[in-house]
Amino acid sequence: MTHRPRALLLAILAVLPAPAIAGQWTLTPNLMLAETYTDNVTLAPAGHAQGDFITQVDPGVFLVGSGPRYHADLNYVMQNLMYARTSGENRTYNLLNAQGNAELIPETFFVDANASVTQQATSLLNSLSLNNSNATANVTNTRTIGVSPYLVHDFGGAATGRLRLTEERSTYSGLGSLNSTSSAGDVLVNSGSDFVTTYWSADYHKDRIDYSATSQNVTFERYSGTLGHWLTSTFALEGTLGHENNNYVVSGPAPKGGFWRVGAHWVPSRRTDLAVSYGRRFFGKTYSLTFTHQGPVVLWNVSYGQDLATAQMQQRFAYAESSAAFLDAALKTQIPNDAQRAQYVQNYIAQNGLPLELSGAFLLLTDNVFLDKHFLASAGVTTAKTTATLSVFSLKQECQDCLGGAGAIASGDFLTSTNINQYGTSGTWTWQFLPRTSLIGNLEFARLQFPDLGRTDNLSVLRIGFSHVISPSMTSGLDFRHQQRNSSTASASYRENAITARLYMTF
Repeated sequence: MTHRPRALLLAILAVLPAPAIAGQWTLTPNLMLAETYTDNVTLAPAGHAQGDFITQVDPGVFLVGSGPRYHADLNYVMQNLMYARTSGENRTYNLLNAQGNAELIPETFFVDANASVTQQATSLLNSLSLNNSNATANVTNTRTIGVSPYLVHDFGGAATGRLRLTEERSTYSGLGSLNSTSSAGDVLVNSGSDFVTTYWSADYHKDRIDYSATSQNVTFERYSGTLGHWLTSTFALEGTLGHENNNYVVSGPAPKGGFWRVGAHWVPSRRTDLAVSYGRRFFGKTYSLTFTHQGPVVLWNVSYGQDLATAQMQQRFAYAESSAAFLDAALKTQIPNDAQRAQYVQNYIAQNGLPLELSGAFLLLTDNVFLDKHFLASAGVTTAKTTATLSVFSLKQECQDCLGGAGAIASGDFLTSTNINQYGTSGTWTWQFLPRTSLIGNLEFARLQFPDLGRTDNLSVLRIGFSHVISPSMTSGLDFRHQQRNSSTASASYRENAITARLYMTF
């Protein structure tokens, strides 16, 4: 962590009064034990596959707290992987997902904070381990920590305002050139309660990303104004005018200029929300779509967006919907208490060995700026005995500062192709067919395209298994997994079969 985020976080904690952290806190230690046999431990191509037994010991802790002026949750797992035949590959991974928000001065001063440690593929061109268990070298530890204090103010019925500062640090093991600090500022003014059928807003945003190992930096800056009108109580039209002044290396026209967009917003009920827009920026036409609907049984989410991005900004986009986020939204009416619902969701995912994400594109590691076009649609069903999800995604990433074509000043996978496309779908199904026993199925498919390289890869994963509740604090499971990669580059193709027995305990 750099001194700036650390100093800012300590300053915030210093002014946090003791009553602000009083509330309901739940600490749940847990342990996952698993034994896996795989016939291709390194995901090697045909003729080079090697089988191995993998012992997995994963102690962890889940902490959730909520009170009148704050909410926080932390999920940490220390994943220990030990290989019987390739003991030189033994490794330990840390997995962390923590976030929190607090109201330090009532209705005036707030702070959001987040921290994460995850693993991701160094390159999409090499073997992709889905859950860290395969002993590949194609992995980096990604660490992110951020803090975002903000002030809000009500200017009577005329307007409301918000001033937000965000400091975020991202580091990558073995890829120091990507380590960066992002400093962002936002000023937003919205129309107040005096405006009923007509509304307006004014916005200014600046984001600067500084790379630690080089003098390179990237700046995104824009200001805009929006005017809208509710034609009916549920349907509105709006328009936005603005200007952006971005700064990164380009060979053509500067990445700046005026922009506009027009859109519509439809809210027929508290359960349904649809917003669409069309516009133009310096790089061309832009479109956006968001749709959510919470039915009695089915939860729908659809989103599409286009924006400039860096590797560090990818976490902000809807590349995938997490299993925890889906279950949390689906269970809000059944479990209204935030802490109890978070605990139930965390246990449900661990007990059934569900994937952390319903479906999603692989993140890209590069220090280039790229145009990001992402689409995600998901639907989920929850009943007393069944949870089922289905999702599809599309992601197109176009390098904006790879001067002179592929390889000029590109980095990461943009060295081979300045355009990278991903498409995919997945489905999960959990059926409690006996009082304490569930059947679990998971099917995923993804297509990766590297047009400049002339390469297309198809990845598929099938998982089926059982989960059995031994006691309220202990669950066992048995899973079979088959994954396969078929590539137009023959040496990149591989397949794997694996069977895993697991035991999950909470204390």
